[in-house]
Amino acid sequence: MVIPIGYAQINHVFGGNNLPTGAEVTYGINNTGAELTAAALAESCATIWEDTMRLSYVDDMIHLEVRCKLGPDATGASAVFSVGSPGTDSGAGTTPNVAWLVQKQTLAGGRAGRGRFYLPGISESSVGSDGVIDGTQLANFQGRLDSFLSDLNTADHPMALLHGADSPLTVPNTVQALVASSSVATQRRRLRR
Repeated sequence: MVIPIGYAQINHVFGGNNLPTGAEVTYGINNTGAELTAAALAESCATIWEDTMRLSYVDDMIHLEVRCKLGPDATGASAVFSVGSPGTDSGAGTTPNVAWLVQKQTLAGGRAGRGRFYLPGISESSVGSDGVIDGTQLANFQGRLDSFLSDLNTADHPMALLHGADSPLTVPNTVQALVASSSVATQRRRLRR
């Protein structure tokens, strides 16, 4: 991803017994309003995540740290904020490659105007044998996603969709909504090798 001046990339890094190869949730931030340092932005995003998202994953998964890289890519500052807190769902976790799938929606059209992230650590009791997530659990998760996005906006560093160097879109787009899929998603690379 290309990180322009005034923007940042945030990486939430996870580990624990349920994630033998680790996992990350990544998104962009528009930092033009708050103009925070990399360290302050990493801490703010960590606090907002902890306040809204910890109920979404099992206690066998640990939110290790938040990394922040300010734009531009070549010279922007970076920082790491240590967290070290587990999820708060006490249920047994699914396999490491099974995750919540979250779509990042913007006002831009086409594939370049959409993004996604995968959040592992969903509990087995939340998922049916067909891979469909329990309706109540899905509604609760969607509510937490809405709060997370709203809290980033309130903190004056809204989520943005960063683009690759070969994208037809060159300016990051503001994420208007985070939408949870009703089915789980899988990522093969999260299994042991």
